[in-house]
Amino acid sequence: MICCVSQNVSERPCPQVVRQLLLILRLPPFFQEGNNSTSHLLQQCLDSGISQVSVGLITWDEDQYQELMQPLLPPRCNIAAHKLVCEFIQTAVQLEGMDVEITAVDRDDVDKEKTEALSRSLGVTTPIRWRPYFP
Repeated sequence: MICCVSQNVSERPCPQVVRQLLLILRLPPFFQEGNNSTSHLLQQCLDSGISQVSVGLITWDEDQYQELMQPLLPPRCNIAAHKLVCEFIQTAVQLEGMDVEITAVDRDDVDKEKTEALSRSLGVTTPIRWRPYFP
């Protein structure tokens, strides 16, 4: 999953929370439990001054996401990477005070209307930031 976080510069950085956030970006949310759940760690980030996430949704299509991103998931993972990204986005959007930005690749074969529609269906209210594609 591609995700960037930003922290309010007036707040002191909290390396432990950032390390934990990086961990949840490497492991699918359903492998997390209790205090390590995606929602709990996102709340910790928010409490530490991290109030924005930028997530690479890339495309609306699960198969195309797989082709473009070639994600590597743990062997016991039985859920598609695209679905994990969508679940992460939904969790972040539901957290009051967390700003969620979605990015996607500007390619002829990526359906922008469907990708925008998916982003809205996940609860994101701002338009997608379309990034140039460099082969």
